[in-house]
Amino acid sequence: MKTGRKMIALALAAVLSISTAGCATEDLIDIDSKTGKETSGSAKPGKQDPAKTGYDGTAPVFTDTFNISVLLEGTAAAAAQSVQAESVVETSGQESGEAAEAEPVMPAWIKGIEEKANVKLDLEFTDAAFYADETAKRLAAGTDLPDLLKMPSMDTDMGYIRSGRILDLTDFYSGSVHLYDQLDKYPALWTELATPEGRVYYLPEIADMEYGAQGLMVNRQFRLRLLAAASSPTAQNNSGASGNAIGGNSTATAPAEVPEAELAEITTVSQFVNVLKEFRDGDANGNGSTSDEVPFFLLPEDAAGMGALFGLDLVSGWTEAGDGTVVFEYKTDAYREYLSFMHGLYEDGLIYQDFAAADSKKADELIKAGRVGAMWQAFSEAASDSRKADSSWRAGQNELIYQPLAPLDNEKGYKSANVAPEPVQGLYAITSSCADPEKVFWFCDYLYSDEAGAILKEAGPKKSAAAAIAAESPADAQRIRELGAQSYVPVRTLWVLPEEQETVNVYGNDLEGYCKRTLVDFITGKLTIDDGTWETYLFSLKGLGEDQITALRQAQADRR
Repeated sequence: MKTGRKMIALALAAVLSISTAGCATEDLIDIDSKTGKETSGSAKPGKQDPAKTGYDGTAPVFTDTFNISVLLEGTAAAAAQSVQAESVVETSGQESGEAAEAEPVMPAWIKGIEEKANVKLDLEFTDAAFYADETAKRLAAGTDLPDLLKMPSMDTDMGYIRSGRILDLTDFYSGSVHLYDQLDKYPALWTELATPEGRVYYLPEIADMEYGAQGLMVNRQFRLRLLAAASSPTAQNNSGASGNAIGGNSTATAPAEVPEAELAEITTVSQFVNVLKEFRDGDANGNGSTSDEVPFFLLPEDAAGMGALFGLDLVSGWTEAGDGTVVFEYKTDAYREYLSFMHGLYEDGLIYQDFAAADSKKADELIKAGRVGAMWQAFSEAASDSRKADSSWRAGQNELIYQPLAPLDNEKGYKSANVAPEPVQGLYAITSSCADPEKVFWFCDYLYSDEAGAILKEAGPKKSAAAAIAAESPADAQRIRELGAQSYVPVRTLWVLPEEQETVNVYGNDLEGYCKRTLVDFITGKLTIDDGTWETYLFSLKGLGEDQITALRQAQADRR
C-alpha cells in the first residue's frame, strides 16, 4: 500500500472527523423533546475495568509501535491541496538515472496522531467516484481487505454484517473509554448502532451535533438599520449615503446612531413574522429601495426542517407518541397547520418568491448582494454567511451579521425546536482480515478523545466551519453550542430486517419523493390546503404505502 502513503495528506481526514465531532456532544439532551422519552435503545454492555483490557484511553496507546492498514475515500489532488504545497522530492538512495519521486510532507496533525498513539498507519485511498463500488467488490470477495475501512454505505439491510467480513465489536465497546463516554452522553448513538439482537459491528462517524444544528438566523444589521430609521428619520438616509449599506463593499459596523441596546430579542413565532414584515416594507439594507429585500430565504430541501417550529419532525417523517405509537408526521393536523403558516408567509411576499427553484448558488448571490433578511440555515454557517454579506466582516471583531435564534415559542401550543443532524453520518469497520482487532479498536477509541481532537483542531487544516468559529470567535462559538444543545434529534434505527427490505424497496422512494414535492407545492399554492385537496392528498399517501412503511417503523421502534 505504498502508493497510499503518498496521499497521506488526507490520512484519517474522515476517521478524525470522529474525534472533532465526538468531543462536541457533552451538552446535548438525551431525551426526545417531543415525547419526553429517553432516546436510548438496546442496553449497551457494562464498562470493563481498564486493568483487565490493558487499555486505559491514554496515549501512547501501544508500548511498541503498532501497524494498522486503513482504506479511505480520497484523491491525490485533495491530498496535495491539504498539505498546502508542502511537498519535497526525496532523492537519497536512488539509483543513477532513476526518476525522483515526489513525496508530500506528512502534515503535522497526522504525524501528531501517529506519534501520540505510537502507531504506523499504512493508508490506501480510492477516488471518491469509485470508492463505493471498489470497496463493495473487495468486501464481497473478502480479499485485499485492510484492518480498518470506511464503509461504502450505511449497510441498512445488514448485508455486510451477514457476510462475515465485518467483525462484531460489541464486546470491545465494553472496553472503550472515549467512545463509551460518547454513548453515555448521547444514548441515541447506541439506538442507531445496535442491531435487533443488540450487537454492534461499526464505529460511528458522529455528526457535529451542536455546530451542525439548523435553525433560524436573522440579519442583525437589517434590524439595526430599521431601528435607527424609526428613531431618527435621517439615520437611514445618512447610512445609505456613507456607503454603509449591507452587501458589496460595505463595512461591518452599523451607523453610530443605532441604539443597539434596544434591539429586542426574537422569542416567538409571531415576533419573527413581524420582523420579516419590517424587512419587506422598510429599506432594511439601506440602499434607498424598499423592493429588493428578501425577508426570508429558504431552500426547498430545508422546508422540512422548519416543521420544527410546529413540533414536527419532517426530516425523518416519523415520530413516537408518548405511548410508543409511531406517527407519520406528514398526515397530522399539525402538519396541515404548518403548511397554512408557510403558505401565508409565501403569499405575503415574506418567503423568496422563486422558492421552488432556489438553490445554494442563488442563496450566496442574494447574501452577497445584501438582500437576505433571514434564513433557515446550519448555525455553523453563521460566520461564513456574515462574511459573504460583508467582505470587511471579521470574526471576533464584529458581531455576527446573521445571528442564530433560540427555538421560538409557538403561541399555538406546539413545541418548537432547532434541528440537529442525524447522529451517525458514516460507518467504519474492522474487517475479518485484521490480525488483532482489539488493538485496532483501541486506536479508534483514542481518536474520540479530546487529545486527538485537539491535534486535529490545532495542527490540522481547520476546514470545518465549526472549527473556524471556535478559533476565531469563542463567544460566537459558545452561543452556537448553547443553541445546538436545544435541538431535537430524530430517532432513527439504521437496520432494516431482510423481510422488511422489500417493503422499503417497493414504497420508500416513491413515498418520500411525493412528500417532498407536495410540501413545496402546498407552500407555493400550487396545491391548496382546502378540505377536498387534503383528502385527496391523504388518499395518495395511503396508495403510496404510508400504512406499510409506518407499520415497519413501528416494528423498528418496538425492537429498540
